[in-house]
Amino acid sequence: MRPHHGSLGLLCALLACKGADPAPSAAGAPSSPTERGEIKEAPATDDALPTTPVSIPADAGLAPSIALPHDPKAPAWFSWLERRPDGTVALTAAALREDGLDPPQTVVEGPHLLANWADVPRVAPTPGGALVAAYLVRPYEIRTSFQRPDGTWSEPIAPHRGTAEEFGFPALFAPPAGAAEAASGPAMGIAWIQDGTVRATTVRPGAADPPVVLDPRTCECCRVAAVATPGAAVVAYRDRSPAEVRDIAVVRLAGRDPTHATEPSVPAPRGWTIAGCPVNGPQAARAGATVALTRFDGKDGGRVDVLFSTDGGAHFEPPVVVQASGSLGRAAITPLRGTTFAVVYLSKDAAAPGRAQVLARTVHPEKGVGPVRRVGTTTAGRDSGFPVAAAVGQRFFVFWTDVDEGGTPRLVGRSARIEDVLGAAGKEPA
Repeated sequence: MRPHHGSLGLLCALLACKGADPAPSAAGAPSSPTERGEIKEAPATDDALPTTPVSIPADAGLAPSIALPHDPKAPAWFSWLERRPDGTVALTAAALREDGLDPPQTVVEGPHLLANWADVPRVAPTPGGALVAAYLVRPYEIRTSFQRPDGTWSEPIAPHRGTAEEFGFPALFAPPAGAAEAASGPAMGIAWIQDGTVRATTVRPGAADPPVVLDPRTCECCRVAAVATPGAAVVAYRDRSPAEVRDIAVVRLAGRDPTHATEPSVPAPRGWTIAGCPVNGPQAARAGATVALTRFDGKDGGRVDVLFSTDGGAHFEPPVVVQASGSLGRAAITPLRGTTFAVVYLSKDAAAPGRAQVLARTVHPEKGVGPVRRVGTTTAGRDSGFPVAAAVGQRFFVFWTDVDEGGTPRLVGRSARIEDVLGAAGKEPA
C-alpha cells in the first residue's frame, strides 16, 4: 500500500493509527532480562527542557529532515516541504548553524512533487561537501539531484530500475570510498522501499549504479534508516515475515558498498505481529564506531527503545528502553557528546486528548537513559509526522510539525544548550 499525495492510502492510514496508538498488551514483561534502562512508563511530565524558539523561514511546512555534516566544522542541513498557494510543492533547504537557520534555498518545486506526512525527502551533504537531494515525484517514484558549485542542481534521475507501484522512503548515506573520490564527481549511497523490498545503490550526478536487493520482503510504508561508519554502512528497516512479524532488521554494507551486503538480521527480536504496516520505522545515528538505532513496536502498548553497536553495526547489544509503554514512537536520534545520544519521540498526553508531548532524553550504551524532558507539544494525529533532532556546536535542535486551527501543517523549532540536555550526564565522561 503506497502513500498518496497529502496522505497515505486508506489501509496504511488505518494501520498508522493502530501503530501510533496501539492497544495495551498483556505481555508486559521485557523481552530480555538483560535490557537496560527499563521504566514502567514515561507519562506527561512537567520537567520542561529550557528552550528558545527557532525562526523557520516558512509560513507553512511539513516533512522536516536533518542531515549532519561529515566535517564537524560544517553546518548541518535542515530541509522541509512547502505547499505553495498555487498548489505546487517545493523542497526547501537551509544550513543549520549554532545560531539558527541560514536563508533557505529552493531545491526543486512544481506540481509533480509529492508531499505527505510519512515519506520524507532528504537533503544531505556528501563527504566532499556537495549537497544531494532525494525526493518523491508523481506517480510515486524517487528522484536524486546534486547541487553544482554554482548553486544550480543537476538533472534529476531515478536511482531505481523497472516498474513498481511504489518507490519511496529514501535514506542517504556516504558512498564507498572509491566512489567518493572518483573523478566523475560527488557520489552518495541511497536505500529505499520498492514494493515491499529494500534496495540500495550508489548515485552520482546523472547516473546510478545497478540497484541491489537487500531484503526481498519488508514492510511497505515504514521509513528506512541508513548511517555510514568509517568502514561500512548500516541500513535499518521494518522487516515482514510470512507470519506478519514486523520487527526492525538491519543489513550491513561492507565498505559502504551495496554489492557487499550481509544477510538481513533482526537484533534482539521483539516478535511484534501486526497485520499491516504501522508507518513507524527506525532512525539511526553514529558517533565514531558506535551506532545507535531507534525502534518502536506496539507489543506492550507503544514502546521505544535503542539498540547500540560499538563495532560499526557488526553486532548489537540488548536494547536500552526509552519508554516501555504509552509512546506514539516516531523517534529521532542524534549524537550529543562522546557516545551519549539524545532520543526525541512522541508520547500520548493524558491531560490533553488528541495532543502528544514531544519528549527527549539522553541514552548511552553503558549508562542507560537520562530523565524525560518535555520539549513541546503537537497533535497526536498522523499530521504531526516525525520530529527530527541534531546537535550543532553547543546547541541541541528539535523540529516537528503541528497543525493550526485551520488544519494547516506548520513547522515548529526549539533549541537548547547541550549542557542542559545532558544534565548530570554532562558531568560524567561520555
